[in-house]
Amino acid sequence: MDYITNEFEEYTSPLTGEVIKFNPSSRAFCILKTPTKEEFNELLQEYVNAKIQITWRELLEPLNKDLSKINGDRIRLFAATKASGSDKKFMPTYIFADSYTKAIGEETSYQCHLKVESFSIEEQKKLAEAIKPNSIEEAKSLFKEGSFHHNDALGYRFIDEVIKPQDNFTEAVNAMASLLNEVVADSGIKSKRFRLQHSNKTPRNTLELLSFLHAKGYVLFPYVRKLSEDPFEYWMLHKNNVRHCEYPELVNPDAYEFVDRIHQASEASRANKRLGSNAKTMVKASTFTRIEQISDELLDRQVELYEENYQTSSSSETTTRTNGSAFNAYTNMCRDIFNSKHNNPALKLKHRKYMRKTKKTIYELADFSLYSDKLPELKIWTELLSQYCLSINDTQFQLRISSARYFLDWLSGLEHIPQSPLEIVRTIHVNDYAEGNTLRNHLKNRYSLKASNRHLSMYRQFFDFCHDTLYKNPDNRESLSTFVNPVDTKWDRFAEGSSPGSKRTPIESRIMNEIQNLIIEDDYAFPKKAFSFSYVHLTNHETGEYEHNVFCPSVANLLYFMLWIPIRKIQAQLLDSGEGDDFIYDFDLEKFVKNENKIGNEKRQEGLLQTLPSGVLGITDVLGLHITTNKTSDDGYDIPWVCDELLASLKNQYQWLRKYSPYPELRGKDSLGKLLTEESIMTDKTFYCLFRDPSQQRSDDQSKTVATHIITKAWGLLCNEAEKRINRKLPETHRKISLTKEGSPTESRYDIHTLRVSGITDLLDKGVPLGIVQKFVAGHKTYMMTLHYDNPSHAKVREYLEAARTKDSNVSDFEFIESEIDQVIEHFVTNQAYANNKYTAFDALKKNAGIVSIKLSGICPGASCEEGGLDPYKKIGVPVPVGDRGPSCPQCRFWITGPMFLLGQVVEGNQLIRKIKKKVIAIDKIRESIIDAEDNGNTQLYNKLSGREDRELRILSNMLTEWSERMKFYEASVRKLDAWIAYKDKNHEENSSLPISMFSKSTEEEIRYGFSQSSNLELTHFLSTVSEFLPEFIDSDDTSVPDLEQAIARFMAMNNLGDIMFKLNDEQRLQATNLMTDALISNVGAECAENLLNGDVALSEFPELSRQVIELVSKSEEKIFRLDANTFESIGSN
Repeated sequence: MDYITNEFEEYTSPLTGEVIKFNPSSRAFCILKTPTKEEFNELLQEYVNAKIQITWRELLEPLNKDLSKINGDRIRLFAATKASGSDKKFMPTYIFADSYTKAIGEETSYQCHLKVESFSIEEQKKLAEAIKPNSIEEAKSLFKEGSFHHNDALGYRFIDEVIKPQDNFTEAVNAMASLLNEVVADSGIKSKRFRLQHSNKTPRNTLELLSFLHAKGYVLFPYVRKLSEDPFEYWMLHKNNVRHCEYPELVNPDAYEFVDRIHQASEASRANKRLGSNAKTMVKASTFTRIEQISDELLDRQVELYEENYQTSSSSETTTRTNGSAFNAYTNMCRDIFNSKHNNPALKLKHRKYMRKTKKTIYELADFSLYSDKLPELKIWTELLSQYCLSINDTQFQLRISSARYFLDWLSGLEHIPQSPLEIVRTIHVNDYAEGNTLRNHLKNRYSLKASNRHLSMYRQFFDFCHDTLYKNPDNRESLSTFVNPVDTKWDRFAEGSSPGSKRTPIESRIMNEIQNLIIEDDYAFPKKAFSFSYVHLTNHETGEYEHNVFCPSVANLLYFMLWIPIRKIQAQLLDSGEGDDFIYDFDLEKFVKNENKIGNEKRQEGLLQTLPSGVLGITDVLGLHITTNKTSDDGYDIPWVCDELLASLKNQYQWLRKYSPYPELRGKDSLGKLLTEESIMTDKTFYCLFRDPSQQRSDDQSKTVATHIITKAWGLLCNEAEKRINRKLPETHRKISLTKEGSPTESRYDIHTLRVSGITDLLDKGVPLGIVQKFVAGHKTYMMTLHYDNPSHAKVREYLEAARTKDSNVSDFEFIESEIDQVIEHFVTNQAYANNKYTAFDALKKNAGIVSIKLSGICPGASCEEGGLDPYKKIGVPVPVGDRGPSCPQCRFWITGPMFLLGQVVEGNQLIRKIKKKVIAIDKIRESIIDAEDNGNTQLYNKLSGREDRELRILSNMLTEWSERMKFYEASVRKLDAWIAYKDKNHEENSSLPISMFSKSTEEEIRYGFSQSSNLELTHFLSTVSEFLPEFIDSDDTSVPDLEQAIARFMAMNNLGDIMFKLNDEQRLQATNLMTDALISNVGAECAENLLNGDVALSEFPELSRQVIELVSKSEEKIFRLDANTFESIGSN
């Protein structure tokens, strides 16, 4: 009797004095009274009669739900199925043939089938009255009962199989409740669901009979609640199951009149549709039937039960708060309806603010006992998974929790559940290389390939953890000697198609400037007009008056800031206003003053605007920006620069805060919905948010920063308006730009993080050194080596940034018309893999496909990287594979290049080859470590390194594929160049002034391109030389220069040639490195030079080379000494 109870609560109506009985249980059905045997038989007979009426009513409904197509349609009662092997033989679907012909008036079913099409729906219903059953016997002779899947159409078979075998009413109710719970438990097992379809023990009949007994006052349903973790409650609330409890023939009409009243009231007030479901739940779990019976105590009790689930639900923050608001609206709507009829006594409305729910601790999140409570066989698994999730404190905690739940879901569906990790057999449970109920197939059928691979990695870690944990018990060691991790990422991983990497296309700088102006022009005119979500009613703390529809500029100023400073969105959201600092910047005095209105007592200096030391003698401190957080740490970093335009925007923000929001509270990452571990919550830094937004709906927290969805919405509106303004300025013959998605004019094609990508790209295009840009992208590993060789002072940073602000971008505003494109097509090369595609790269140039950018190795017409690729079946529309430097342009169907881009192709190809060589060396080192780990019996390290080797091999494979594609473009470009030179030579006498399109000046001997095998030193020297003469051609994360400089410095130290390399500036050091390398290679060859640099050969073995090197170093040191002396004399004279 686990699913029934006799306990209930009573609540007295203050108006009628009636006692309402209420069942608070979320699982058990409550028996209010027990009928005698005779009464129960009468109830069952009445239910069967009602069931016949339900079935008859359903069969009178049209087969076609589109009411506009009544003519030619038929009611379900007259549905017929064509017999196999004959076009003139039809059999009625739901009724017997003799009843079919009797109703229609024809001799055969086929004639009846044809004749029905001439009748309207209403005429068919009149014909049906001739065969309407009035008793169970007539119904049996009319209906084909086997045609009703999931439903005993007349109900008596369900009664015979489920109800009559029970000894009494209590056992009958318990049998029905048990049946429902079995259905929920078996719902994920396909074979059991199939058997249920052809059984009379259906959940529909169970719910119908229980609803009938509730209407007669014998039974109360459980009080099932939203957000419950219990599958039974979720199943009971599903709309398909609720529907079976609402047939008019089975419910109390007064109670459902109240439900309809709630529905009408919610529609009139545009309230949430959840209000009606809350009313149905209360009606089924109580004897409540009329609004006059309502009481505050009954409503408060429901709120109390709901809030138990509200605090423990694992649903998202948005879902829980939305449901909470809807539930509060429902209880107050009940009070409103009551008060509209009865003012004495009146029920006072109660406003509950469903704030952020109490966060679960990591121990609560890692508690999987709910699974073992239902299936005791899972107990050892839930314990091990809990220990595993709590064993590591890192950023993947939530992923491990999700993986653990999915793993338990899979185990729950197995027919024979393994009792421990030792019983897991790889070919049976993990990967059977077929379609069995394995862990791998469980993931594949439910989640994306990328997500499935993440979970497989977690499971491999989990089984390593199980091995180490079980090994601590001496009794397990013998059995563990043969244990092998059943998850093998080498064979079990899914092919994702591409490596991870950024696929964002930068926004052109002129467009960024247009959006900047759009935000601030005419005192924020456009944001005030378009950002309807930024208005709020607030108290003006300067006048003390409450003002309506106050414009909050936070989202506008935040986006303006990100357009100037390329930081991450979360960094902008958590910028500090400085209201808790000891000193704060005064915009009028243009200096820092003591903060007289300081909030809090702690010593802090976290405000955005800070005074930073210049680092140069004679230069005063500079005003800069303090970014409070970073991706990999909470320490943040400083940017020693801020422009006048940005200062004006910040002044506007500060003034608004002091006027309308002067008393903030500290907020951290958790206020943005970030899930933090217990340790992280304790150590998480908090800030007085600069861009706080009191206008956020469904939140009365005026200290919270601008929400992400608001930023995204505002960005889309700005892009839409900027697109219109820019296109209006362009001549009709020029291409129009597109910043928004097709069919969605307020949704931007570029996400918020593209602002960061665009800002960084623009700074690099304008010549800001890589080490300076590092200040903006701190934490990106690809820049660390370069940063080691470039550590500028704050004054130098400021100088570069100030120069960049006034400098035009190297990326020009390229606009083409169709006639211009057609004239030059023959001079270019495109991807031949897409030659048969009707939509070519040049079509993308002609069409409004995006923003054109001319790069060093080719032209991107601005088409989407998401659709430029080609899958193995030659289908267009897949993403471009990720290559060496983001999306692999040579593997894009829109990429355009040619002879005029050969130098860029050569440089990028050599950079890629060097990276491939370094990748091969790295993989070899990993393999050596794998062998060592295997020899030492370190299983966990072995598996970790094996997974890393797999990833590195996939990256290497992608790099080799990209190299292959680059070679195709290179060879095609060389052939075009050779053809042009041959043509020029042939016609030289006729037209001696014929130019070469690639060069402004030509020499007697034409430049020829080719390729040959080269050593690593020659490759590095080539790239280093390019860095000296054509620095814009070198990729930002290329390490050729620092690697070679380091090798030369080490060579000089080993041969006692002094420390001249440390006395040179960047430009001199690069020149010296290239000169020294060139001298070594030209004198002794590349192979021997590499041995000299590595220390395998001493310089003294080459006397002539040694003399030249010593002389070169000596002259260089004399020159540096003279320069230093002149500098000293100049300082002394001052």
